[in-house]
Amino acid sequence: RMINLINDFLNIEKIRHGQFVLNPSLVLIEELFQLCEEITKPMADEKSVTLVWQNVECEIFVDAERIVQVLVNLVCNAIKFSKPGGEVLIGASPCKNNAGEVEISVKDFGRGIPEEMLDKVFERYQQVEASDLLVKGGSGLGLSICKAIVELHGGQIWATSKPGEGTAVVFRLPLLKD
Repeated sequence: RMINLINDFLNIEKIRHGQFVLNPSLVLIEELFQLCEEITKPMADEKSVTLVWQNVECEIFVDAERIVQVLVNLVCNAIKFSKPGGEVLIGASPCKNNAGEVEISVKDFGRGIPEEMLDKVFERYQQVEASDLLVKGGSGLGLSICKAIVELHGGQIWATSKPGEGTAVVFRLPLLKD
């Protein structure tokens, strides 16, 4: 946990100082999902949460390591806030409005996020509830790092939620570089 915290602090400082370098290449979304699943499945199994992967077959021009970092953070958050026996849905689909983009979503069926917190959760050191830091763990930096990584790729990230029904975090990325 301490190593993750230090890495989060280092990443935030690199982002703040413009030193966060991307190494993009063409990669299949399916490969990103497979890497994420390898990393997150033990946590899901430990909590008895089922990960359901829905893939779209396409290539995107991204830094695979950084997008896997985003996916892992989002899936781990979804697992943390899921009830034992619950599901987390991870999917990708071409954007309906723009054929040059893909949307990737991670949806849980946990407690949800109050509407007034939906934008704030992407700010540094934000937790939905003060007790989350102690009970659920984390640094309060994960979603702000995800936002920075997605934006460095020319994308957008947002959350939708209904308290008591769960949360979906969605990010949109261009398929190819400009």
